[in-house]
Amino acid sequence: MTRLQIAEHFLGGDEPLAAFPRLAAAWAFSRERLQVLQAALAAALSGDQCRDLGLAVAGSYGRLEASEVSDLDFLVVTLRPLEADVIQAVYATTAQVVQALGMACPNPKGVFAPDRHQDLARLLAVAGAGEDTLDMIAQRLLMLMECRVVYGPDACRQAADALLEHYLGLVERERHKAPVYLLNDAIRYFRTICVNYQFQFWNEREKWALRHSKLRHSRVVMYAGLLLRLLNYSRQSNGPDYLRSMLDLTPLERICAVYRALHDDGYRRLLAAYDLFLEAIHDDAARNTLQYGYDERYRSPAYRQMRVTAGVVSAELTRFVYAHREQWGEAMLEYLTI
Repeated sequence: MTRLQIAEHFLGGDEPLAAFPRLAAAWAFSRERLQVLQAALAAALSGDQCRDLGLAVAGSYGRLEASEVSDLDFLVVTLRPLEADVIQAVYATTAQVVQALGMACPNPKGVFAPDRHQDLARLLAVAGAGEDTLDMIAQRLLMLMECRVVYGPDACRQAADALLEHYLGLVERERHKAPVYLLNDAIRYFRTICVNYQFQFWNEREKWALRHSKLRHSRVVMYAGLLLRLLNYSRQSNGPDYLRSMLDLTPLERICAVYRALHDDGYRRLLAAYDLFLEAIHDDAARNTLQYGYDERYRSPAYRQMRVTAGVVSAELTRFVYAHREQWGEAMLEYLTI
């Protein structure tokens, strides 16, 4: 696909490419790099040990918003427990492929580190229990929020289906029910991220401006992409399939689809603000100014601009939710606050 075709696909064919150039460029760049990655992984990962697993990318590549400076956050998806040495070998091989392509591997101490890997059976078994850590919640929810499959599509699809069955089993049998279980876990995950950012602030204040900007843009959009789909769930006759159909869409695509379904063109304001965010976050000079600490954050023109665009994103999403509350039913709005 050409960059123009990609942008038209993303925007539904009814917006000019020039309207959101950074978003279109990031979409095209991400797609091109992921296609190369898929081919390289297909050649590098083989044998029986790789038959029952898949690989998905999250973060900026999962949202198709990556640039040359983006890390590639990859998640190994396993349906059942596998030997630790198999998992380590898959991570090691994948890391070698990623680095050979000139891409940066995920934080070795973060959610995607190999020693924090959990198989799907374990992730479902502990959901809501005391041992359900942030890493586990993230691995479970990111598969539904922003992941894109780069290896083992069958395993990844089975994992997504199992997750939706876990969250929506009762709802599928009793269609009058709202998808509250998944809604609550999505809210919990997003709020946990917010609290974790505060922890990171106290420990790494010098990175605050960059992390705060990402939180109020990409993390909000990641969350809203699932949230709006859940709110719109009650209007669908094919509820569970409606949620399954979102898995191939980026968070922004999900948001735009719900807006269009309700004949609301406010998504253009959101996309315009998000386009400016990407312009700053992908610009080396602007990104360098985001290394200012908390007390000096307003010295960064990029940060000052992103304070404005973050406000637009939040205000527009809030307006949209309340503007359409009657179509979703008061109960769904209550679940967001109580």
